[in-house]
Amino acid sequence: MFFPGIAKAILTDADSVQILVRDPVGETVSTFGAAWIPSKVYQANDVVAGTDNEFYVSITNNNENNDPVTTTGFWTFLYSVEWNPAMIYKVGSVVTYDTIVYQSLQNTNLNQNPSTATTYWVPIQLAWMSTSTYALNANVVGTDGVLYTSIQAANTGNIPASSPSWWVGTSAAAAASAIAAAASAAAALVSENAAAASETAAGISETAAATSESNAATSESNAATSETNAATSESNASGYATNALGYLNTFKGQYYGSLAADPTVDPLGDPLTEGDLYWNSASKEMRAYSGSAWEATYLPAAAYATLTGTETLTNKTIAYADNTLTGVAALGANTFTGTQNFADNTLQRANLLDYGEVTNAIGSTGGGTQDIDLTLGNVVTLTVDTSANTFTFSNPTASDEGCGFTLYITNGGSQTVTWPASVDWPSATAPTLTAAGVDILVFTTVDGGTTWFGNVAGLAYA
Repeated sequence: MFFPGIAKAILTDADSVQILVRDPVGETVSTFGAAWIPSKVYQANDVVAGTDNEFYVSITNNNENNDPVTTTGFWTFLYSVEWNPAMIYKVGSVVTYDTIVYQSLQNTNLNQNPSTATTYWVPIQLAWMSTSTYALNANVVGTDGVLYTSIQAANTGNIPASSPSWWVGTSAAAAASAIAAAASAAAALVSENAAAASETAAGISETAAATSESNAATSESNAATSETNAATSESNASGYATNALGYLNTFKGQYYGSLAADPTVDPLGDPLTEGDLYWNSASKEMRAYSGSAWEATYLPAAAYATLTGTETLTNKTIAYADNTLTGVAALGANTFTGTQNFADNTLQRANLLDYGEVTNAIGSTGGGTQDIDLTLGNVVTLTVDTSANTFTFSNPTASDEGCGFTLYITNGGSQTVTWPASVDWPSATAPTLTAAGVDILVFTTVDGGTTWFGNVAGLAYA
């Protein structure tokens, strides 16, 4: 015979004389967090461990032979525990590793260390962002400093503290746990009262017949078993509550919630730890502990500078980061001091007035190899002496840009001078330099220095 729930069974002979009584028979209790059994009938809010070693809570009554891992509409995922390399996790699974809470991003997530396997795990996000879209079971810290869990998918712009249909907070979760524990205790009390009633009935039956006395003893034994099971269920509920409190304290030791000033100890009274976080309600910013001081984790809008009118930038470098500065006149009358670094970008439609070129004054070459580095200036001065000189040219601009420099060479004809093989002179003939005087030469390239065109601007200046 198969039936759901519980019943009283009486065995009689052909003359209706009682032989044996069992009260109750059938399922009487569901142990919190025990392994799921296909043949067992579960009621709403019963908690089991699935075949994937994760915990599920029943969302229907008379829930029989519905695998929590593979079926839908009967169970909902509850939580996981410390990360286990031998356990296979699925999308949404939550674990802790090295005191940090992580959520699985993939199914069949096996032996992927949460602290290093970033494509498989993500640390639970702390600060809620109004522009972010959160998935079901995503976790955030609201503007009130409370940890919340999303209870819907596509969760965007719903403030956790004021959107109970979208978020559930740690306080609500704790209340749910307390309600479950109270229900378990109430079930234990009902079982105990039923046991007392059965014992009383057994005493009455004992006065009637010896068979009734035996049945009463059996009923009393069943009542004791029910009481033991109830005590076990209550103990298990207490253990899970203790574990939940431990994880909450671990989280509190890293995120302090909302405070008006920088704390000197964590919420549990322990020393500050590098990486700890809290929300500063006075300055409206998230702060992190660096190991020696509390620092803002982002630059607030008020800290950005806006340049308007006439601005004097003293000893500052302006880097345009691969962008094109156009319409310079739109900047208005600005005074720039120090180096303005355009990082090989385009200065467009600029009117130049009263400008100069940086001079690379090499001085005496001293013979040997002498490099002319264009990053040091596009006007070069040098004096040839001592012995033969071999020149090299370095760091021209890119091959799609024109580049050149002017060379003022003194006493170039006093020693043997060898030019780079890449220099192309008119009629393939290098000029004869002045032994005692100044010669002015101009070199240009349009292919990044593959070919330099050499030209004489003037020779034998005194």
